[in-house]
Amino acid sequence: MKQVLSGSDGIVVGDVPAPVAREGFVVVKNEFSLISSGTELAGLSNSGAQIKRVLFDRRILKRAIRKIKTIGMAGTMNLAKTKFSSLTDLGYSCAGIVIETHGNVDGIRVGDRVACAGAGYASHAEYVAVPKNLTVKIPRNTGFDEAAFTTLGAIALQGVRRTRPEVGETIAVLGLGLIGQLTAQILKANGCKVIGVDIDRRKVEKARELGLDVGLCGQDTTAEIIRRTDGVGADAVILCAATSSSELINQSMKMCRRKGRVVIVGAVGLNLERDDFYRKELDVLISTSYGPGRYDSQYEEGGIDYPIGYVRWTEKRNMHAFLELLLCAKVRVKPLISGVFAVDKAKDAYESLKTKQNAFGVLIRYSPKKVKKTERTVAYLPKHNKKGRINIAVIGCGNFSKAVHLPNIQKIDGFNLRAVSSMKSSNAMNTAKIYHAEYATTDYHEILEDKRVDAVVIATRHNLHAKIAIDAANHGKHILVEKPMVVDKKDIAKIVKAVEKNKVCYSVGFNRRYAPMSASLKEFLEADKPIVASYRVNAGFIPRENWVNDPIEGGGRIIGEGCHFFDYLNWLTGSKATDFHAIDLNSGMYYDCDNLICTIKYENGSIAELNYNTVGSNKTGKEYIEVFQGGKSAIMEDYTRLTLNDKTTSAIQDKGHYNELIEFAKKIRGEESNLLDLYEAVSATELTFKAIESIRKGI
Repeated sequence: MKQVLSGSDGIVVGDVPAPVAREGFVVVKNEFSLISSGTELAGLSNSGAQIKRVLFDRRILKRAIRKIKTIGMAGTMNLAKTKFSSLTDLGYSCAGIVIETHGNVDGIRVGDRVACAGAGYASHAEYVAVPKNLTVKIPRNTGFDEAAFTTLGAIALQGVRRTRPEVGETIAVLGLGLIGQLTAQILKANGCKVIGVDIDRRKVEKARELGLDVGLCGQDTTAEIIRRTDGVGADAVILCAATSSSELINQSMKMCRRKGRVVIVGAVGLNLERDDFYRKELDVLISTSYGPGRYDSQYEEGGIDYPIGYVRWTEKRNMHAFLELLLCAKVRVKPLISGVFAVDKAKDAYESLKTKQNAFGVLIRYSPKKVKKTERTVAYLPKHNKKGRINIAVIGCGNFSKAVHLPNIQKIDGFNLRAVSSMKSSNAMNTAKIYHAEYATTDYHEILEDKRVDAVVIATRHNLHAKIAIDAANHGKHILVEKPMVVDKKDIAKIVKAVEKNKVCYSVGFNRRYAPMSASLKEFLEADKPIVASYRVNAGFIPRENWVNDPIEGGGRIIGEGCHFFDYLNWLTGSKATDFHAIDLNSGMYYDCDNLICTIKYENGSIAELNYNTVGSNKTGKEYIEVFQGGKSAIMEDYTRLTLNDKTTSAIQDKGHYNELIEFAKKIRGEESNLLDLYEAVSATELTFKAIESIRKGI
């Protein structure tokens, strides 16, 4: 399918695989999508300054340093290379016909006419996959071209709701771009007197055509607003302009009456002058995009609605309300359409917004061809497998895959990258092109059905690991799945059954055992003697809203990452755990089981301790291992420094990801290999669940 994307060379129309509906999503064949003359053009103008920002923004540099500590310098450089080489999605407001649904989508059916919202969802593309809470049915008598304005309408409507307008109030709208035009019309529908202000006289005239009471341009607007309100001032001011200067917000406070309201919809500077703010006792409010639910992944992606008795106007309800305003002709958008372009001419559409005077919204039109099942696989290179190489595919193209697995696969002669899969169309295309995969797909089943694929690397979000691994085993594919093995303990037995039945190679990405320093440490120890080991992990804080902390999607920190360290201790002792006890930091300040200490006794007499915590300083190294045995002492610090008795060696951090893939290739070929097997993976995974059980039951 065709999708409009932005890259270092500007606007391009790419050929990308069509999206797949996932749980709670619908796939929509677009009829029209709207280019916002404000938001999107601002984003494009900022994209050229990315490299300068990276070089001079201390916050970005700090994030880069943290990333280096997590995935190493090479991984961070790979990620940066991918980011600056990638094409990004454009668009966030569209309308079309539903062609596919998945799961509970609350009454939306195939064939329904819908309006869609959301950056990364409602893109400029022939087909889009959108969550149900960002999808709303279009009334019968409303056209697709009008409905394509729904997202912008919801933004304007939310700004008006934050203002709490009353019939008869005088409200000033500063900035009469597309959002400002819609805001002024909604205020008029609410019975308000509206004064519009803009530096562009043509925009003021357009607003007057659409019902604006007073339009101001060029004159002393503050004095004029005071004069037109009998010296009182506006009851409220809504800022719909975009400027880095704080002059506009301070001017808006001078326009207001005592105890008036200032509502910020556009991106403006916020260095407030105290005098008017304090003396008039003004309310200054921010309006967050489309309304309640925005930036809440549980609402937007998880489909969990807010009860209407507690949150009357959510994103979706605002979208529906705006469509009702269109239906009743309370708001008119057709006069705001500055042009309509076919998707193949998208570059011309953006140019028109830059050059055409008095441009507001430009529509992209998609082919009216009959709705049909869409192609979800796109080939980018001819088959290029050399004889004897393993055809490998990567399912899940997030940051970790692009920073670690894909660059390593490129380096290893034994592999041929047959395919990549990502649920996001543009990401699938970008990844395939950057890492020279033969094809990209949004449906991992296409990879499993491909008889030329020998093996898969699974690097999706945690909750999908077990399902995809079982599917892969049943298709006879060899499997390397990133940790964790499962997020639900019940899935362990299902994986064992599928792997044993199909006799495929299966391993989990417990890479640290393959690190060069791990090999030196293991060689230093005597195999027939027990050890005393301590593994301290200064894991770092992750906000509650991050998907890793979601019990269903991520499984939490111990299941999601703690399994690494249980495996390492199992491997280091070379024995089976017999006695186990865990305690956690019992405080409401931290998440359940995020901070714990586990003590483990092994069959061979070894004892080990795992200290996993999220409360330490990020200036302290992440991983610190101490091992003692029969007069020997060893210390390893972050896989960069190893001390064996009194001899210390240092090296660039290497946590074993490359060696892990080497061992995976050997195992597939039937050669001697040190690859972690299914049962070792099960042993470490069971300890993660045992740790949580020990804490919760106090045993």
